[in-house]
Amino acid sequence: MSSFWISFNAVVPMFCAIFLGMYFKKKGYLSEETVQQMNKLTFVCFTPALIFKNIYTSDGLSAMHPKLMIYTAVAIFAVFFCALGLVMFVEKTPQKRGAMIQGIFRSNFTLFGVPMVVNLFGEGMGSVPSLLVSVVIPIYNVLAVIVLEVFRGGGLHPKKIFLNILKNPFLDAAVLGVMFMLTGWHLPVFAEKAVQDIAGVATPLALVVLGASFRYSEVAKSMKQLILVTAMKIVVVPFVVLGAAILIGFRGIDLGSLLAVFASPTAIGAYAMVVQMDSDVDLTAGIILATTLGSCLTLFLFIFTLSYCGFL
Repeated sequence: MSSFWISFNAVVPMFCAIFLGMYFKKKGYLSEETVQQMNKLTFVCFTPALIFKNIYTSDGLSAMHPKLMIYTAVAIFAVFFCALGLVMFVEKTPQKRGAMIQGIFRSNFTLFGVPMVVNLFGEGMGSVPSLLVSVVIPIYNVLAVIVLEVFRGGGLHPKKIFLNILKNPFLDAAVLGVMFMLTGWHLPVFAEKAVQDIAGVATPLALVVLGASFRYSEVAKSMKQLILVTAMKIVVVPFVVLGAAILIGFRGIDLGSLLAVFASPTAIGAYAMVVQMDSDVDLTAGIILATTLGSCLTLFLFIFTLSYCGFL
């Protein structure tokens, strides 16, 4: 039952912020223009600050698990290419393709997964999932920029894609964070405090904006795509990746960290990115909501089963 409450307490606060955004929009406290401006701020400032902070404050090389990091990176690429093949086969609309692929491979690891692992294993073990942030975030953001740019207009323009990757605030923040982590550089105390304060705004603001932007009537038009992505994201992908990890020999904190990466719902940051890159905004909002709600059940089942079998 404790595993259930860990998942429940991680999910419910997120939904409170989302529903608050819906309420503000319904009451007219937030105009469409204001929501768009808030989303832009989330994309260019608050979420990049959060990404940088998560990597910057990790324990660096002292907590490195080479086998875990390599497996995580390989598994992310494997999930990405499988998602690419599946979506290309079942969906013809370019903007929906980008949103669906990102929805399958990109998880809410930093905001949802890392706290879950800390709750499961204790504060003393938090360095392992935190260090994985430096591997997961750069890969997620490079792949997301590539896939969304490719399917923005259905064409492939390598130079344009490369330039957009370089200009993406999420990736820039991740690279900067890794650079500070590897070199051991430290920001002045006032700058660290400023980054922490700005980063603290990212999650609640992103969730409120998501709620204010959600339009059920538009999401309902893509229900088949929504069901497919949700099933892949919170059931099929974690089942396959964790099953392979168990066969390889991962146990305890390493397996728990993989659970956090691959069984967490679709990343909140995915919404800000699709807005700025002309992908399917409504479908992405639906995917984030559906995977977040569904993961409350699936994470409980995964945690309970793995614990019962002695793998965690």
